[in-house]
Amino acid sequence: MTDSHKVSFDIRLTPKDILNLNLQHQKKSLVISFFVYWLLFAVVVLANSVPLDGLTITVAALGGAGVGALITVLMYLFIVFRSNRIYQSDVMLQYNQSYTFSDAGISVVSDSGTSHINWKEIFKITESKALICIYVGSNRALILPKATISNQLPQGVAALKLILTANIAKDRLKLRKAS
Repeated sequence: MTDSHKVSFDIRLTPKDILNLNLQHQKKSLVISFFVYWLLFAVVVLANSVPLDGLTITVAALGGAGVGALITVLMYLFIVFRSNRIYQSDVMLQYNQSYTFSDAGISVVSDSGTSHINWKEIFKITESKALICIYVGSNRALILPKATISNQLPQGVAALKLILTANIAKDRLKLRKAS
């Protein structure tokens, strides 16, 4: 790789970025919980109703959907609350961070220090609608908001993806087809 495959940009995370990260990790749980509580409510109503009639089935279906939606909304609000607390309590998340991606790896400079991550040290890389997350462990990641990258790089996120695909094995790279 030549120096033309080197990209640099600065990031300052926001509470919304942390929320997007947590929602990315909890999306399946929210969907599953909706259906579990819907089904649970419907089964309880139907099991306690003899004989079954159209009204009971309607109450079971609509009531279950309502209970499932209510619990899912409460879980979502808890994720919002928790994400905000995480951001407010972790000062290092709030620092400006300068990233440089090159053939040698990833260099990060922030108010707390400087670090370098070799490509072989990357656990996996994922992409959501709003973020690219570079995991250096199963529970530790560099969080890169795509909007911030697009505002700073002429080719946007595509320039970063080019470097990532050139240096990371496909089985550890979970990028979206189009940004």
